[in-house]
Amino acid sequence: MKDADFLPLFLHLDDKRVRAVVEDPRVKPRPALHYRLPNCVIDRPGWGVGRVWADWLQMEHLAVESARLRDACEAYAEFLDRPLGNLLERWHEKAESWLKPTADL
Repeated sequence: MKDADFLPLFLHLDDKRVRAVVEDPRVKPRPALHYRLPNCVIDRPGWGVGRVWADWLQMEHLAVESARLRDACEAYAEFLDRPLGNLLERWHEKAESWLKPTADL
């Protein structure tokens, strides 16, 4: 789910902590998940909207499940607090734990 961008939400929740590690002025805080629409690669064999749609459903489910969203936000804040966090583990791998199995969507 590489198209999900939690930075606007995390900035909204704790601007100071996120700005300590993210200096990109294009990222603006807002109380919503930001979803980057995928490029259409219709000419690529096997490409279809199914995977894109499943990613969108993941975002929708996370947005309405406040406890799961809160857990994800707290885990990300802890991740940011560890100076060597990116060297020892990747956030996207940890974030997988908040995703629902595709069959449950």
